[in-house]
Amino acid sequence: MLHHVPNLNVGDMKCHIHLAFSDLLLSILDLCINFLV
Repeated sequence: MLHHVPNLNVGDMKCHIHLAFSDLLLSILDLCINFLV
């Protein structure tokens, strides 16, 4: 998936994973709010 980026730091990975996780949480929260309303 990220094989074309040789100089990828562990910190960068953590940052990307954190951002993706935050997006996922926001999406789930959005769905819950829409479902309740």
